Amino acid sequence: MKNISPLFGSMVLVLALLANPVQAGNAGELEPPREMIESVFEEALNALVENQDAIRERPRVAFELIDEILSPHVHYPLMGQLILTREWREASEEQRREFLQTFREYIIRTYSKLLSDNVDEVVRMVERSGTLMVVRSVTEPDQRGRVTVRTQFQLEDSPVPVLYRLIATDNGWRVWDVVIENISFVTNYRDEFESEIRRGGLDGLIQRLRERNARAWGEQD
Repeated sequence: MKNISPLFGSMVLVLALLANPVQAGNAGELEPPREMIESVFEEALNALVENQDAIRERPRVAFELIDEILSPHVHYPLMGQLILTREWREASEEQRREFLQTFREYIIRTYSKLLSDNVDEVVRMVERSGTLMVVRSVTEPDQRGRVTVRTQFQLEDSPVPVLYRLIATDNGWRVWDVVIENISFVTNYRDEFESEIRRGGLDGLIQRLRERNARAWGEQD
């Protein structure tokens, strides 16, 4: 993400989104977002520390770990809709499916590589920090079941505000955006993909993401 260090981006988007308890019901019946975010973050840190040796030995472990823990708890369809906007509305079901599949691989691969490349530094950061994240406030659910959890990360003596945007679904809270120092994950990718779509349409963007994924895996293998 632009204007965000790769290490910090990987910390927030890999660790703080790693898990989300699966629950059924409406927003009023779910575990409060504050408690969910706090417990999820602790689980994420434990997962990183426990798997650090495997990540060092085989970078694909980071991808597999993130995909296994994160993907079921991210609202990819809503994220895709907000990133593509008009193109999403005009896309066929097949195009939507292909975009979501390719985009999911693209973002997990991007941040898993950052994590595997910086695992020693990330672990040191976790181990030397006291309270790494504090939840500052949580909004009430709106009519669509959306809430914003405002947190603050304390990394290297510099507090960084991070907002988590969640939506209540039949399967529990799902993350649909993260805002780090006023930079939205969704808006960032919308801007990044806009020029690709202008040049080659949605199919062109999907193909470019496929090529980037294939090239990146070739470099790691």
